Amino acid sequence: MNKAARTGQRQPLAAGHRSSPAPRNRERPPADGGGAAADRLAAAGRSRARRRRGLLLATLAVLLSGAAVADGFWPSKTGAAGNSQDLLKADQAFRLVAAAREGDSLKVNWDIAPGYYLYRKRLVFQVVQPQGGRLDAPQLPKGETVHDEHEGTAEIYRNSLLATLHWPKGAAAPQQLRVNWQGCAEAGVCYPPQSRLVDVVDLGR
Repeated sequence: MNKAARTGQRQPLAAGHRSSPAPRNRERPPADGGGAAADRLAAAGRSRARRRRGLLLATLAVLLSGAAVADGFWPSKTGAAGNSQDLLKADQAFRLVAAAREGDSLKVNWDIAPGYYLYRKRLVFQVVQPQGGRLDAPQLPKGETVHDEHEGTAEIYRNSLLATLHWPKGAAAPQQLRVNWQGCAEAGVCYPPQSRLVDVVDLGR
């Protein structure tokens, strides 16, 4: 036994040798820490999924609305219209039969499908040929007064409409007209304003 051992003195460490630090007790997370983190991640995932579903539904609504306008009608303000595929196209709902001239008068006739109607105040008649041609105020039959969500109180025509037109004395007789109108379906939708070029048939020939 060497002297240091006999006297109880600590031997110096050899050069380059370091003493290892005493082991420390590491703090452990609470037993439920992992579960709470998983719950937060799951909640965040559900929130993102809800946002994606909301965006998808909004996009679908815009696409359906655009399809409705492309089909030739406006959806109801109250959403009571139902399936757009059940509605007629504008030219089927409001069939412009003829524009016929006889003597000094010209008659424009519509066949209106059941469940549809035309607005009186949306009817406009203009002479296209000959250029510069004019018309007097149209003669229209008395219509039915209704209150709807699009126009409020309005005068409408159902089933059929015959408009009688005259032009100023001495003016050339109309050969071609531009006719504008607008109508609705009783299902709760209104068609966009319609405009057609119509050749006038001369019944006097």
